[in-house]
Amino acid sequence: MSSPSYPSMDQYNQNYNQSPQQPSQQQQQQYSNVQQQGQQQWNQSNQNQYATQQPAFHRDVPQYGHNPQYSPPGLADGNFDSNKFISNFSSNPLAQASLSYGINYGQTLFNGGKQYVDSNLGKYISFSSLKGYFNVNTSYVFNKIKLILFPFRQKLWKRRILKQGDNDHYLPPRDDINAPDLYIPMMAFVTYFLLFGFQMGMKNSFSPDKLGASISKGIIFWLLEIGFFKLGFFFTNSYSIPMYDMIAYSGYKYVLLVLTMVATMLAGGAVSLFVRLYTIACIGWFMICTLRVVLLNDNNMHSDMHHFEGTTKRKYFVFAVAILQVVLILLYSF
Repeated sequence: MSSPSYPSMDQYNQNYNQSPQQPSQQQQQQYSNVQQQGQQQWNQSNQNQYATQQPAFHRDVPQYGHNPQYSPPGLADGNFDSNKFISNFSSNPLAQASLSYGINYGQTLFNGGKQYVDSNLGKYISFSSLKGYFNVNTSYVFNKIKLILFPFRQKLWKRRILKQGDNDHYLPPRDDINAPDLYIPMMAFVTYFLLFGFQMGMKNSFSPDKLGASISKGIIFWLLEIGFFKLGFFFTNSYSIPMYDMIAYSGYKYVLLVLTMVATMLAGGAVSLFVRLYTIACIGWFMICTLRVVLLNDNNMHSDMHHFEGTTKRKYFVFAVAILQVVLILLYSF
């Protein structure tokens, strides 16, 4: 038996030093195909595994569209039947009891909230009397604005009184042009600051913060005017008119401020200056003629006096209120 032949050391070194052969293009393509097939098989196995686990995960959730054995009330073949739903609901005693309980509970909450508001805010705000200050119509609004813009033509400033037996009441604004209201002052206040914001936009200087600060300043000035009214009634020992009357009288100047703002935006110059001077005269005359009847007659409903009567302090107070309105007109206009 012949012994196996082994390569010599020189042949081994020669084979070792030779560079390895690069795989052919066909071999690379086969390797790529095998890799893609393996990736596809792996993805398919994961999908099958997820599909088998998904029903188990949602086993407790009713599938309306896939489970023909169950459908919500009124839902048949994927279509909602409102009549069937209403009939099922109306014939269900438990649903009727729940609905009745919910309505009663909501009514209880509403009554409790109303009682809380009446017991707390009612000490400071009379909602029943506040409603009367918005009892206006188109004719009253037109005539009242005309009275504010042209107060020099008005002759009678005394409020009209409704006599019912032993009780006398002032007529609401819609029946008396001299009655104070809150609709015109509120609308004029909002309109003025809307025009003010529009004017800032025309000058490319609009800023929400600046507009908000101006509105806040207007509200603060309005509150200070009411405080001035209160102090005047206290120091002159005169009958204090209702707070809503104070708000109304001190808010009519915004009608004239709107006129001033429109004149400034449309014309400017001499026209704007003339309108400002005219509005100053209007607000001064309007406040004097309105408050002299209210304050100098001691608020006597049965009095037919239309002239200046009363103490000297009250006369000065009426004049001071008119001056205050003029100052505020100047402050807002310039």
